[in-house]
Amino acid sequence: MTHLTVRDILEHAERIETESHVFYVRAAGFLNDPDARQLAIELSEEETKHFNHLRDLLNQTHLSSHELDKTLGSEVNLSDRVVKTSDINEESDADTILNVALEREKQTEALYRLYLTLTGIPDHLVRVFEDLRQQEVGHQKRILKMIEKRKRNTNGKES
Repeated sequence: MTHLTVRDILEHAERIETESHVFYVRAAGFLNDPDARQLAIELSEEETKHFNHLRDLLNQTHLSSHELDKTLGSEVNLSDRVVKTSDINEESDADTILNVALEREKQTEALYRLYLTLTGIPDHLVRVFEDLRQQEVGHQKRILKMIEKRKRNTNGKES
């Protein structure tokens, strides 16, 4: 267990968003389905925006060094919360990639939900993490919609 600071949380969230961006860039390169590829490109861009928003928070001057380095009132092992999903490669089909993406978004949303339970996080950061959590839920919905569309198209072709 580690005692976390606000800085630790923001830096960890940055790593998660970077990891997600890289995942979606790789996925776009592997996907043959143009709609699924476009979704991966859009999600990679959104993960970049999430990262930049977190980076801006670290660089803003309205948090004092003391506030940023304040130890939070909970102990959390962040290594248990890193987004761990199956790997994808050029042989992965679109359905596999979309299901791994869905799991990634669910785990990231759960991480932001965990952050919201920590004590000592400034109110404006609580709002940031709630917004990021909601965006991850939105990503899940978009991925699920793509999965359902692919299922309908596959079922229609089999008829």
